[in-house]
Order: sequence, then structure tokens, then C-alpha cells
Amino acid sequence: MNLQAHEQVVRLVTRLAAGLALFVVLTPLLLFGLHAYVEAGEETEAELHLQARIVEDFIARQPERWEYNAERLQSVLEPYLRPDTHFRVAGRDGRTLFAVGPRPGWHVVVRGLPLHAFGHPVGRVEAGVSLRPFLLPGLLLFAVSGAVAWAIWGPARRLPLQALREAELTLLRRNLYQRALLDNFPFAAWLADGEGRVLTGNLRLAEMLGTGVDALEGRRLAELLPAALAELYADSEKTVLANRLPLQTEIRQEDADGVRWFEVGLAPVYPASGQLVGTVGYLRDVSDAKAAAAALARYRDHLQEMVRERTAELAAALDAAELASRAKSEFLASMSHELRTPLNAILGFAQLLAIDARLAPDARNMVKEVEQAGRQLLMLVNDLIDIAQIESGSLELSSGPVAVAAVAADSLEQVAALARAHAVELAALACPCQGDALTIWADGRRLRQVLAGLLANGIKFNRPGGRVALNCLRRDGRVRIQVEDDGPGIPADKLGRLFTAFDRLGAECGPVQGAGVGLAIAKRIVAAMGGEIGAESVAGAGSVFWVEFPIHGAVAPLPEDADSGLPGAETAPRRVVLYIEDNQTSQELIQRFFASRRPDLELRVAVSAEAGVAAARAAPPALIMMDVSLPGMSGYEALRLLAADSRTAPVPVIAVSAHSLKEDSERGLRAGFADYVPKPVDLRRLLATLDRLLPA
Repeated sequence: MNLQAHEQVVRLVTRLAAGLALFVVLTPLLLFGLHAYVEAGEETEAELHLQARIVEDFIARQPERWEYNAERLQSVLEPYLRPDTHFRVAGRDGRTLFAVGPRPGWHVVVRGLPLHAFGHPVGRVEAGVSLRPFLLPGLLLFAVSGAVAWAIWGPARRLPLQALREAELTLLRRNLYQRALLDNFPFAAWLADGEGRVLTGNLRLAEMLGTGVDALEGRRLAELLPAALAELYADSEKTVLANRLPLQTEIRQEDADGVRWFEVGLAPVYPASGQLVGTVGYLRDVSDAKAAAAALARYRDHLQEMVRERTAELAAALDAAELASRAKSEFLASMSHELRTPLNAILGFAQLLAIDARLAPDARNMVKEVEQAGRQLLMLVNDLIDIAQIESGSLELSSGPVAVAAVAADSLEQVAALARAHAVELAALACPCQGDALTIWADGRRLRQVLAGLLANGIKFNRPGGRVALNCLRRDGRVRIQVEDDGPGIPADKLGRLFTAFDRLGAECGPVQGAGVGLAIAKRIVAAMGGEIGAESVAGAGSVFWVEFPIHGAVAPLPEDADSGLPGAETAPRRVVLYIEDNQTSQELIQRFFASRRPDLELRVAVSAEAGVAAARAAPPALIMMDVSLPGMSGYEALRLLAADSRTAPVPVIAVSAHSLKEDSERGLRAGFADYVPKPVDLRRLLATLDRLLPA
């Protein structure tokens, strides 16, 4: 910094110090004066209102002659007047009746109010307070602020030069840092003036040009560069100086060693005045980076080609897998339909015979055996479908809060008849879960399936007179539901094979029938719900099977299911139910069911969808039951025709089908069926549906 700049800075700092000193002196005095004036005015206002009220009371007693009793009015007011307070009372014509205290002047703050008598102005009263009591504090404040101002003004005349000398040292250090930064750039860099002459450059630039740093100053860079680069650089420099915008470009140079690429960056430099003073720039060799980028691009193209090929292969494999999955699903649906159709007749007629009071006891027992065998076959079909869904990853769960006590009670109820048939005692041990609102996060239907399967195994593989108990334990935020039996137990060398599909641990020739898939299915289902399953056993002393889940929370206890059997029919007006079914056995089953359980309803049968639609249009029934797999027109097509006809659109339609997968039921409900009843038909469920849609 030169001397002229020093003087300008000193002058500026001195003026700022003088202004600050004046501010320190005057600001407190002005604020104090304003405070004194406001305080005196408030004091005057307070006294004036009191004195005006006294005068108005005096006027009210003698409104016509009060102006002639000024001396008496003054004597009344004197006890309320301070010695240093100015007070004046004027009459109607503004003439002063009397005045006391100091005369008004610059040191007295005066306020006035009009006087009224019976709502009419009759005079004026003035009061004033002197500011003299504030003079001494004001002088003290002036002395203090003056001392502070001098403390500011005195050093401020000496500090600027010292500060500027320190600033010069700081600037010198900054220049050293900038030089170090510039020299340590990994590429050539420089600063040039508005005519392109180098002001300074770094060591990399000097090395590239084969000269020293000092030799660069004052010379044009275009003169120092090789001829192939100089012309291109000169054009770039002209563009930056003309447009006053930064520029970054690449320059290609060919020489005896081959092709080289250089990246050049230039930017204009503007001071505060906005006038262009020069440029800053850099130059670096990017030939290696260019070669690496080209190699990377070639490799990326190669990878993209490989990805496209691999994606095509995976897409083909996925299509094949989806085709196989669809074929498997179609096979399962077909087999389920073919197996459930005869099972519908077996179980349906068995249920009807079981409730027929005319049946002999021996025949009733045989019917129960038929029903039990049919249900075992249905269970086997369901197990095979579950295995297929688990292996294909299509097993769907409807998880939510499940009350442990309720699901345990339901599971015990499901196997109660089996326990009685095998003469095995079935018990629920006292445990923390009973009577508690403890819940876990699971699929309630699947959890009942697992627990009922474990209880059934404990019953079937037990001894006559044995015992199976359901217990519940809570610990460390988890709940364990375990099935305990006192049967023959499992040898230790076979425990590891318990949850393997189709492995019955050597019981294939024993009295208990089964395929050996129940435990394997249970393990997959429990794992899918986020739980654990296991077993402990001692040969000759019984076994313990358990499932364990994290505790989810507590909810209100679930209501008990009041539907414990097939209710009797009540007499009601006969309404027509149209049943569209091509299978004669299924027709006869439903006819017998209606005759015994809902005699109030008249059942009519149509053997095809076409005949059923025609019959419904001719005489709309109260309800339609229809198989969805019919020869010719399907049940879905018939449903669309019924919904499109104003005569049959209000009639609810129930789907009765051997297609019993979850997606089949969801498809039927989406299509517009009022309910979807799978085959084999559970007559209790069918009766509940009829009671809901057609109350007796």
C-alpha cells in the first residue's frame, strides 16, 4: 500500500472517530432531554386533571358567579399546588383570573384543559412543571459522555497508522501464501494484464516453457508458447477479453511424438469499479485422461452389450419360469377342481346323513367314518396345494393382530372330536395367555391351521388314555404356544428330520395315516409369518412342539363364535332359489339340504348357464346359486348377462365352485358375486350365507 493510500485511510478513520465521538456525546443528552420532557409532561397531565376536577366542582356550586370569586377559588386550590408548579385559570373570555408558580418559558412544560359546566365550556385551566430538577443529572450525563467521547477520539488518531502497518504485514503474508498456492498447482497457471502480458506465473508454467518464473513477467504468453499452441491460445484470449466471459476449451496439438491434448481455461478479472484489468488462466496436458476416457468408453460399451445379452437371457428365463408357474397354477386349479367335486358329494351327503334322525346308530357311525375319511382326503388336497404354493413363492398371508387366547381356544375346539375318537384327554393348561388380551402379528387362519395340526399329531400319535395339553409362555417380549403330549416320544436321532416333507420317521406302515407334509408346511408358514417353530422330545416320555412369535400388543378379547351347529329351519313364505349346476350329484345334495334345513325356500335347478339365465329372466328368483365352471357359457358370462338385465340385476348371485384357491375367490367377488362358496361345500357356511341374504 502506497503513502497516498495510507493518508486516505488515516483521514477516513479520523473522520469516523470524530463522528463516533459526537454521537457518544449528543445521543445520551438528546435521549435524556426527551425523557425529561416526557416525564414532566406526564406529571403535568396528572396534576392538571386533578386541579381541573377541583375547579369544575367549584364552578358547579356557583356557575354564574364563579369568575368573581377567584380569590376563594385560589384558596381552595392552593393545598393541591406544588411550589414549583405553574398554574393559571382563565374565564370565558380568556382573561386570567389568577396564576401562581413560575411563568411559562423554555424550562417549563405547560399543558392545558378546557373547563365545562353542565356540558358547556366556561373557561380554561393550565398547569406547568419546571425542567430545572433535570439540569444537574443532565450535566453529569454530559460529563460522562464527554469523557467516553474523548477516550474514543484520543486513541483513534494514533491507531490507524499502526493498523495499516499490520495490514501491510498481513498482505505480505497473504502474497506468500498465494505464491505457495500458485506454485503447488498440479498444472500451469498465470495472471495477465489487459494486454495479455504475464504478471506472474507458477513453477509448472516456467517448466513447461523452459524458463524461470521471473523471466515470465512482462512478456506475452502467446510469444512463449510453441507455435502450434500460440495461435489457438491467442484466439481464446481475444474471445475472453472481447466477451468478458470465462472460457474453457481443449486444444489439439500434433508433433513428432504424436497427438497431444491441452485444456485451457481463461477468466476475466474485474475490480470493484467494473473495468477489466486482466485475466487468469491455466493450461494442463489432458492427453492421458483423454486416452483413459476413450478406453473407459470402449469398456462401457462392451459392458452395455454384455448387459443387454444377459438381460435378454434373463428375460427369456423369466418368461419360461412364469410359463411354468402358470402351468403349475393351472394344474393345481384343475386338480383342485377335479378332486373337490366328488368330495363335495361325499362330505355333503355325509353331513346330511349325520343329522338325519331316522338313521340307525350303526349306519350313523359308518357315515361318520365316511365324513372323517373325506375330510382327511380334503386335508391332503389342501396340504398338497399349500406345498406347491410355498415352493413357488405364491403363498399369500393376511397378517394382522391375533389374540393368542382366542386362536388357542379355536384350535382346541377344532380337534375336540378327534381327541374323543382316540380317547385322548385334551386340556388347556393355566397360563398367562388365558383371559388376557395378548396379541401377536400373524395370519389367524394359518396360525389355527398350524396349531390344529400340532394338536392333531399329538392326539393321533398318542396312546389310548393319553393326554395332550396346550400351554402358553411369555418371556423377553415373546410368546410361545406349545403342544405337550405324553405319547411314545421321538428318538433323538430322528428329531432333525421332523420338518422334512414326506418323511414320516419310519411310521409309514403304522396305524396313523398321512403323507408326512404337515410339519413341513407348518414350518414354512410360521417362518413366513415371522415366527419360529421347534420340537423337544424324550423317547418314552412324550414330546413338546412349539411356535414362538414376538408380542405385538393387547386388544380387546375376541367375541365367541355363536355358530356351533346347523340351526333348525323356521317356517317362512316360500321364496324361489335358482341353482345352476350341471353335476347331478351336487344337485341332489343341495336339494336334500334345502329340504331339511330351509324348507321355507323353493329350490329350482337349471343344468346349464343358458337355461338358468332364461329361467331367471322368465321368473326372477330371490337368489341364484351358480357353478362357475359350466359346459358352454361359463358362470362369469352368465353373471354379466344377469347384471345387464333390469329384471335380474337386483338378484344376488352366489358362486359355488370347486376352484377354491384364494385368487379364485377374489376374482369371483370382484366380478360381482354376492359370496363365493368353495367345494366341498361347508353346509354350515352355506346356511349362514343363506340366512344373511334371505333371512327366514
